[in-house]
Amino acid sequence: VFVLFAGGSFLLFWRAEHVALNAAPDDPWRDYITVMRICGGVAAAAAVIFFLLVIFMWKRIMVAIEILKLSADVITTTPTIVLMPVISVFFIVADVLYALFIGILLYSAVEVVPDQVTINAPWLKPLLNSTGHITNLEDLINQGLDVTNITNE
Repeated sequence: VFVLFAGGSFLLFWRAEHVALNAAPDDPWRDYITVMRICGGVAAAAAVIFFLLVIFMWKRIMVAIEILKLSADVITTTPTIVLMPVISVFFIVADVLYALFIGILLYSAVEVVPDQVTINAPWLKPLLNSTGHITNLEDLINQGLDVTNITNE
């Protein structure tokens, strides 16, 4: 990264000076001399900042390299660890297929008609008629039933 920023800044400065010295007066590149110098300065500043970061973080970089070496040793001594992501993907795919199968099975089983469902939950008593079937909820709400405060009795 340092070489890219340093090389880019050098090329931009060189190109700006080359255009300033050798280009014809009506050359369209003359309009970009200032832009090339500014971009070269920005790239040079980024190269210096990157170089300073590498110097000041040298110990942390060495620790990271040691951690990578240790993890590579673990993979070489325990090659079955590479199979764990494959096994995880297999189980995820199996779970999705199972969920799809159950969804298709439930969808194709029977059409549920709400009038034929009997509910025995005590906290839903305000919503049920005398036979235990769901009453018309819109009528109950219009009569003033507050369905937000239904609690378990």
